[in-house]
Amino acid sequence: RLLFTHNGANEDEHNKSSSEKLYLRSAKQNICVSCGSDGHHIRHYIVPYAYRSLLPDDYKSHMSHDIVILCPDCHVRCERSTKKRMKRMETDLRMKMVTTDGDDAFCSPVIEDAHLYHVRSCAIALVRWKDTIPEEKVEEYENEVRSYLADCCKTEAEKEMILAGNEPLTKVQLQKACSVKYRVKNPLSIQ
Repeated sequence: RLLFTHNGANEDEHNKSSSEKLYLRSAKQNICVSCGSDGHHIRHYIVPYAYRSLLPDDYKSHMSHDIVILCPDCHVRCERSTKKRMKRMETDLRMKMVTTDGDDAFCSPVIEDAHLYHVRSCAIALVRWKDTIPEEKVEEYENEVRSYLADCCKTEAEKEMILAGNEPLTKVQLQKACSVKYRVKNPLSIQ
């Protein structure tokens, strides 16, 4: 038995409602609250831990109502439902995040850059099917790849040499264009 009163003893008593005091003092059975089995049990948190940190301070405090006892089978079922609900909530939130251009595509972590995708497609076509593609298309694709490679150059002399088109594209240059990462980080994504 303590010979002193701990800090906050009076605050705890005043902050709790009478129904919460009654719940805390009531006898609780050691059974699954879903199916009533009395075998092995797991503690289950009603509010997922990932969301607890986002709640206001009033809801972050330890509440016995948030913890329930479940058997492993019921726990798995409940977790599946929770994960589905969390995914649905995340999708809804991302759908509400509309870009400033009026685009209504939801904010995924990565987006596909259409220009880089086109450069990559042109380079792949040149590597695989250059012999079967019509000459005007080959020229168009080479110009697209040259434009991309020129943007990657550090000096003006290199840019001019690539854009001039006097020499055919090398395998290394085509491989560089084929390996373009066209999926880029979305600046509007919630991380």
